[in-house]
Amino acid sequence: MAIDNPQSSTNLTLLLKELDIIQDTIKNLDDIIYKTKNFAFLAWGGSLYLFTEQFKEIDETYRALLYGLTAIIPLLFWVMDFRWRIHLLRSSKRERIISRFINSPVFELWQLGNNLPPDQSFPLYDPVGCIYFTKASGKVDPENVKFSEQYLIDNRNFGWLKVAFYKDAYIFYGTLVLMSLILSTTYFFVL
Repeated sequence: MAIDNPQSSTNLTLLLKELDIIQDTIKNLDDIIYKTKNFAFLAWGGSLYLFTEQFKEIDETYRALLYGLTAIIPLLFWVMDFRWRIHLLRSSKRERIISRFINSPVFELWQLGNNLPPDQSFPLYDPVGCIYFTKASGKVDPENVKFSEQYLIDNRNFGWLKVAFYKDAYIFYGTLVLMSLILSTTYFFVL
């Protein structure tokens, strides 16, 4: 399909640029989450090694307490991971919104340069959904932001349980916490 309208061409360019930025953002966030997990495992394993090898003369009860305290390390990294996953989920949601828009019949009208009705208009260049948050915060009159609600990111979709247990986070960090608690319990009751 040929695009004769320069405004439509600019809009399409902005949309494609936004998709590139979203892909780069997702890639960077995945890398940060991967490095966070590696550092969490290193800090957790290093503390276990320190308590096992360097504090041999400590009473077993205190050692059990120290092993139990190592469960705090993965919990702290889980909180850090949580913050990055919120950004990852918001970026992924925006990518799905763009995909839905591109595959809708409205996209063809938009590409031809036709003015869309307010209930069908699409926000451009909003990688993490700032337009929604501005609108939801009440800092701007909702009547002045004329975008279809279906194309805005709803913050209520990112509850803390959904983010904390997204993909493998709970398995990785939960396993480290559980292993610390099992080791602590074993030292306290068995040894």
